[in-house]
Amino acid sequence: MVGPSGSGRSTTAVELAGPDAVHVRLADADDALQAWQDLAAPALRGMRDEPTVLILDDIDLLADADLRRLASRLGSMADGVVVVTSRDNPAPR
Repeated sequence: MVGPSGSGRSTTAVELAGPDAVHVRLADADDALQAWQDLAAPALRGMRDEPTVLILDDIDLLADADLRRLASRLGSMADGVVVVTSRDNPAPR
């Protein structure tokens, strides 16, 4: 889901994913490194133990290398659903 701040993309993601989805707001981190290490990576590891629906909000805040790691992990996941959001006009990465 892509849209500007305040457009309702997070609300829509939660509505689509359902009330039991794990919602990770990457914007809560102080920087891109913390967003990956402390928020995104642990949530993805948690999905290995218990497949669920995961919302990664504001993936455009991740560094290029972490976006590649995310893509790799999503490509190798057997179960679970990941919904991502990004602001309008994110970088091409």
